[in-house]
Amino acid sequence: MAVLDDALSDLRQTVAALERQLEERTAERDNALARQTATSEILSVISRSPTDVQPVFEAIVARAARVCEAEFSAVARFADGLLHLVALNNMSSEETAAFHSLFPRPPGRHFVMGRAFVDAQPVHFDDVLTWLDYDPHTVQVLQSVSGYRSFVAVPIFRDSRPIGVIGCGRREVKPFTATQIDLVKTFADQAAIALENVRLFSELETRNRDLAEALDQQTATAEVLQVINSSPGDLAPVFDAILEKAHSLCGAAHGSLQLYDGENLCAVATHAVSNKFTEVLRQGYRAADSPASRVLIEGQPFVQIADCVEIDHPVFRSAAELSGIRTVLFVPLRKEDAFLGLIAARAWRCGRLPTSRSRCLRISRPRQ
Repeated sequence: MAVLDDALSDLRQTVAALERQLEERTAERDNALARQTATSEILSVISRSPTDVQPVFEAIVARAARVCEAEFSAVARFADGLLHLVALNNMSSEETAAFHSLFPRPPGRHFVMGRAFVDAQPVHFDDVLTWLDYDPHTVQVLQSVSGYRSFVAVPIFRDSRPIGVIGCGRREVKPFTATQIDLVKTFADQAAIALENVRLFSELETRNRDLAEALDQQTATAEVLQVINSSPGDLAPVFDAILEKAHSLCGAAHGSLQLYDGENLCAVATHAVSNKFTEVLRQGYRAADSPASRVLIEGQPFVQIADCVEIDHPVFRSAAELSGIRTVLFVPLRKEDAFLGLIAARAWRCGRLPTSRSRCLRISRPRQ
């Protein structure tokens, strides 16, 4: 009997050990499955938001809280010397307001997310209330509404430098496990991927726009040169072509090309303005008296009049009264810094024309 009892005892111990191993393997499998599922979900959000990282941040805080069994989570992004709170999850309106009241703020070792950023490594507190160096103001603001106790913060890196922080918290003293902290690291890596993806995509879009604009400029210049070659004794078609291409490139529907004789400006081409206002422009006016041409003569690269109605000058009053023109962008024609005239691009309504595209009017500078 003693032998049988010993055998049964050994068998029970073996079964118990196998059950423990099974539980451990099951937990490892569940954790791995949860990690893979969360990673797949976030990567899907990244692929759908190539130019906007905000949906990714919101997905990260939601998945981090769920997978790591955190009661709430947050993401802060570093910019201009400050940590900016960019996403929160599972917080009441009072808690959300409290967290936002503390940001943006300089990173520092006196609060958990700031410490993780400054130290460039994960920071985990079993109970934040036992932390002697915890910023008293942060404690007062947050504990008054959330009462959180356990907190972990993990930095987000790019090129080995922290660029943000993910934080996860619990409202009771319940420390995060090493596995859960590793999961937060995974989410931090995905946040870095999303930020880099947006940066690269934005750079690509900018380069594509620049290339398209350069191609448009080259095409317009070539077309103007064709007009010049086909009209050697007649400048009118050339001026008309220059004005049309300039307006096309900068997105203006109407305006004029005016030449300067040393004293007066006179329109030599107009586009989509009334006949009465065209007559005013072709009669000419003293350039030094106009607030637009005066600063161009002095060397300004361009000038924009927001509302012609507000300008006390006969040409601007005529623009508004005879053609309903309100906003006007003026770009000078120059040769070796000498003012030769201008191109005016106009809008019917009061607003702003895209002055950043005034470089599109390079084709307007005449060949001498």
